Amino acid sequence: MPRRYFIREETSALGASQIMIALFHCALGGFWIFFLQLEDESDSESSAAIIGLVSYSFSSALFFIMSGSSTVIQKVPSRSHRIILATVMNILSVLIAVIGLLILGIEFAIFEGKGEEYSWSNMAGMMLIEYLFLTTITELVIACMVTHWMRRALHHEAVPEEFSPKTSLETSFSEPSDAW
Repeated sequence: MPRRYFIREETSALGASQIMIALFHCALGGFWIFFLQLEDESDSESSAAIIGLVSYSFSSALFFIMSGSSTVIQKVPSRSHRIILATVMNILSVLIAVIGLLILGIEFAIFEGKGEEYSWSNMAGMMLIEYLFLTTITELVIACMVTHWMRRALHHEAVPEEFSPKTSLETSFSEPSDAW
């Protein structure tokens, strides 16, 4: 008989939120592509920064969709190979989110250096970086939570009811008494 493990029921909701964050990253990547088309050709330093943000947006979305879908497929109780898959994918998402936060920190510095001049493109670029930063932090927190829950689930094996007979003493304490 394959082993089964108890997982929290909220894991599928967190997996769905990971998928929604990934779709949000795709939308921000699309905005960055649009922003790149509006950028002046004379400012090649900013274009390289925008290309870095576009590549991070789409690559992180791919990992977040995979970790979210591996989390959504969990059932209560779940099998060990599904839990291991979700754990590995969420660890990869944590690593991608940390790398993304480092990239976004560099991008903050690049756009802040150009912040002396007030232009709509600079303000829009900072706003998009802030949204990407906040969603990356959200994904980091969610992926850490799911990884922790999956790791805890691997330590608590579910025992089928047919293999755990109740004794008369257990049933007397578990059933409510009308004597009071």
